[in-house]
Amino acid sequence: MREKGLNTGVAAFHFDRRTLEQFAASLDLSPRSIVSYKKFLAYFFKYLSKKEIERPEREHIAAYREALALSGRKESTLFSYLAAVKAFFRWTEAEGLYPDITKGISLPRFERTPSRKALTGAQLKEILLGIDRGSVRGLRDYAIFLLMLTAGLSALEVSLANVGDLRESPEGALLYVRDGEGDRREPVRVPPRVMEALTAYLKIRDDGYGAESPLFIGVSPRNKGKNGHMTPGSVSRVVKEALRKAGFDDALLTAQSLKVSAMKLALQGGERLEDVQKFARHKHIRTTFLYE
Repeated sequence: MREKGLNTGVAAFHFDRRTLEQFAASLDLSPRSIVSYKKFLAYFFKYLSKKEIERPEREHIAAYREALALSGRKESTLFSYLAAVKAFFRWTEAEGLYPDITKGISLPRFERTPSRKALTGAQLKEILLGIDRGSVRGLRDYAIFLLMLTAGLSALEVSLANVGDLRESPEGALLYVRDGEGDRREPVRVPPRVMEALTAYLKIRDDGYGAESPLFIGVSPRNKGKNGHMTPGSVSRVVKEALRKAGFDDALLTAQSLKVSAMKLALQGGERLEDVQKFARHKHIRTTFLYE
């Protein structure tokens, strides 16, 4: 017997391929992530069809979660399947198509936790205020800290950046991030405050830099790597020194903590999980979920 499910008061809604494609088109993620979402949701739609559920309710989601748990799949896999369903219903509710019936449905926990501590907004302000901007080095360190915090960059990505990787666009300033091989990848946005800090630093540099020059340079020979770039280690030390100066001397507070902090603050501020995943450039959304 076909289950009707809840009466939502919205127009007839169908859990079919057309709906799946509409949802996929709304995702601002990598093509590979979108393919994964479609795969996980196609499985969910098949489950609804097999159970003859036309209008699923929260109890059906709970039953689906239980069915997945009994299927023998790994917890990380169950996480991905359910995370896709939760993202889908967040979208249907936002679009006024169908209520989010996944609210309160927990995701499977698996043994992986962030290895770095996060800082609060107040603590980050205190650290930034403690960076002396009265010298070239201080202006550099301030710009590095702000850039890593707002763009979610790693020490390696900061060390590889060139001056010419900074570009202006109709949407504002962008920085084209380089990978470990030195090749350019997708751009990240550079907020006006960060661009001001970068401009102030570059303005008083006296090395006659050009587009192919390092965005950040070391102040001593041991801090310089290939082609004059700072080494990833020297970038990490910049962050660590700023943390220690402000009284935050903890082994779990590192350069990576800036990215972790930015993600947590964004999620606490109501940002969509998918947007935070894009900011963090996480391959799997389950990784981003760990920071909620």
